[in-house]
Amino acid sequence: MLLEYFQMIDRVEAVDLTKGTLKARSVVPAKSPVFEGHFPGMPLVPGVLLIETMAQASGMLVLAVTNFAAMPFLMTVDGAQDAHLRRTGTVLDIEAVLEHDGSGFAGTKAKITSGGKEGLAMPI
Repeated sequence: MLLEYFQMIDRVEAVDLTKGTLKARSVVPAKSPVFEGHFPGMPLVPGVLLIETMAQASGMLVLAVTNFAAMPFLMTVDGAQDAHLRRTGTVLDIEAVLEHDGSGFAGTKAKITSGGKEGLAMPI
């Protein structure tokens, strides 16, 4: 994960085109300029960057499903709620599921788990 370059996904673990699912993994870096202000002495991943992480996983899924024929763009975020704080060194497991694909739009649902605990999930 390179926060300052918005490269949020370290690797894609699995893609199932039949089921329309993608699983990815990232590790929150030990150091990043982002943590200098969020928060000094208690570095936490900003929630908006976790949303971006799920959006990137969803975008990768849409690219795979469409065989790279369409460029995905994040248009809406609905009902994002986070139950856990993500500190440096945390392993993030990201899952995206395609819920709708048609009429020029795709809808996905994505979630992030850390240490087996689901923390952030939302439709994208």
